[in-house]
Amino acid sequence: MSVQSVGGASYFALMKDYYSGFRTVNFLKHKSDALEAFQNFVQLCEKKFSHKVKALIVHNGTEYINLHFSDFLNKKGIQLKTTAPHTP
Repeated sequence: MSVQSVGGASYFALMKDYYSGFRTVNFLKHKSDALEAFQNFVQLCEKKFSHKVKALIVHNGTEYINLHFSDFLNKKGIQLKTTAPHTP
């Protein structure tokens, strides 16, 4: 049984910009909300730090490995890197 947050979120996405060390935590009601959270993170990094996101490192979850996410990454020129299975 999973416990939801006060706002009703069951998941979270921690995003870190390795260039600056800037981090954000996004609370997600559904795993499919990960794309919108990442789009907002990219926009924030581009405006706040004036540099482009070059790569996204994720586990092999379907919230990141799908057609909509791939389309966004291709449009922005962001390289997708996946970690080895069963590694943090």
